[in-house]
Amino acid sequence: MADGEEGGPREKFNFDLSSTEHERAERLYAILARSKKFYRYPTGTILFLSEGRFQEQTDPWTFNGSLVSLVSFETGKGKFRSLEYKDLAALLASQARFSLPVIEDIITSPKVFDTGRGPELFKPGLNAIGKYQVYYARHPDPTIIEPEPLPGVEHLKACFAPFPVVGPGDLANVIAWLVGGVVYGNMTTPLLMVNGNMPGLGKTTLIQAVAYILEGKDVAATPAYGSEFSKNVGAKLASTDHIVLLDNVVTRGGREFDNPDLSTYLTQPSTDIRKLGTNEFHSGRQLLFAMSINNARLATDIALRSLVVQLNSERSVPLVPYPLKYARDHRRELYGELLGLALSRPGPVPLPDYSFRFVDWWNTCAPRVSPYFGPLCLSRAAVDAATQEVVDLLGDLQEFTPSDLLTRIDSQVDAYGSIIDRLGKGSERSRITRLGKLLAPLIDVKTAVVGAPAMTLRKRDVKPASYFIERGE
Repeated sequence: MADGEEGGPREKFNFDLSSTEHERAERLYAILARSKKFYRYPTGTILFLSEGRFQEQTDPWTFNGSLVSLVSFETGKGKFRSLEYKDLAALLASQARFSLPVIEDIITSPKVFDTGRGPELFKPGLNAIGKYQVYYARHPDPTIIEPEPLPGVEHLKACFAPFPVVGPGDLANVIAWLVGGVVYGNMTTPLLMVNGNMPGLGKTTLIQAVAYILEGKDVAATPAYGSEFSKNVGAKLASTDHIVLLDNVVTRGGREFDNPDLSTYLTQPSTDIRKLGTNEFHSGRQLLFAMSINNARLATDIALRSLVVQLNSERSVPLVPYPLKYARDHRRELYGELLGLALSRPGPVPLPDYSFRFVDWWNTCAPRVSPYFGPLCLSRAAVDAATQEVVDLLGDLQEFTPSDLLTRIDSQVDAYGSIIDRLGKGSERSRITRLGKLLAPLIDVKTAVVGAPAMTLRKRDVKPASYFIERGE
């Protein structure tokens, strides 16, 4: 019997040409499913586990190299048989691949998840998180020690103290965003947006440091513009990275920075991106985005999805100790302190007295960070007056049409002045169109409401347009 990976025996497989293509595929995938080496994403992309890391099997010859480490292909007479390209391509595309065990996501650093009984750490290998299977692939080098939960926040304070933040709430925002990065669940995370009143304050260094702490390696920036954006994000998912850095975003001539794909990713707990030129998808959960901006104006959809960290100084000063070097030198301790925070069980922290759409994220992160760093600062979150008025306007409604809403707005001019400014003058039809654009960022997003349960605005797929509101914590 031939030897397979790590010297183990390879299973013989009779590639019987008298059987159908589908029958051969079913027999082969039954072997692969038992091997604990072959898995698949929900989209059907095949994964091969080798030396602690997963390799996507999208090319027939790559697939062949993985197969022959486990299977010895033979003819009906017991002779060795090499598979041809067309055989491999047919096996790779076969619907039988959906019999492989499903992996929803792959993580390469320890994370915390809520079991329903409280927070717990992932175990190496497959973990069942509700209906999802998540694989924690520890580093294959046994000399590399994975982070473990640590008490306190000594290293987190030392790493981020050099940044000239406007107030303690800005630092609390950074730590809360990092805590969200070590918690795995069905929640969306706001864009970490780092702004400054002048160049040279460390905006780029800050987003590089948070990325290194969470990923354990330097993370290259992704271009924030152009048609290649989704392709680049897909490449991140293919490498099992979970952080996208958008560095030094600048706008000129009064233009706003807008990226509809980014806005969509920020409101989805899972991401599927089609691979270029194929019917396959890159898949992953809890993709995180951090951005540094320089005199940039943001489109409303981006601004509403941002957690702002404001740096301010009269002059550029050296950052001592240099935070990125500190992150590299003390990554285990920094990550360990984040795990310690994530595993804590504090009481709830009420939301501030205005709308914030990332309710689950707030309930997870704010209570764990506030005892050490004080309240988070959401007052700089770019929720414009018109959007806040829309949330107030929907406060006691259950179902409505845009025409109903417009009548209500016009009957209470003093209460909804910002909305009226945005709607402008013109025909009822043109004002209803503008009103629809104001409602769009709130659709299918859980939004906090002061003194009331969170609300989610839904739009019915009918004409004329009709909306309804779901309420609940």
